[in-house]
Amino acid sequence: MKKVRRGVVVGVFAAKGGVGKTTFSTNIATFLAKKKRVLLIDANVSVPNVG
Repeated sequence: MKKVRRGVVVGVFAAKGGVGKTTFSTNIATFLAKKKRVLLIDANVSVPNVG
């Protein structure tokens, strides 16, 4: 039987725009990708900045 690998979900959000959510998210994803697989999703449907 294969061992189930569990992932971790991290959400970054703020009520105000322009506070650095995208910058923080891309930086932390880049750092974490040095050791593990990372999936970064920009859920801002009006103005997505990650692509």
